[in-house]
Amino acid sequence: LSGFSSFSKLHHPERLQKLFIIGAPKPFSFVWNTIISHIIPVSTKEKITILHSFEGHPWLEAWIAKLPAALDDAKAKAAAASTLAK
Repeated sequence: LSGFSSFSKLHHPERLQKLFIIGAPKPFSFVWNTIISHIIPVSTKEKITILHSFEGHPWLEAWIAKLPAALDDAKAKAAAASTLAK
């Protein structure tokens, strides 16, 4: 795995700003803490937040509530651009 990690760092510059893993089952935390977190770079690990539920996180609940509308807007813009391109 260390060879893959080196290859990945060399060929894929860091682009991740923030990653939320939501609804992860409890065994995932075990695997994360015992294996994965020791393999990935510290700078990447600091950008990852694991939540077993989004409940109790008001800012995340609000963001998730807005997500379907944002996706619909993006789909509408893509469809309009596709129609114009024809």
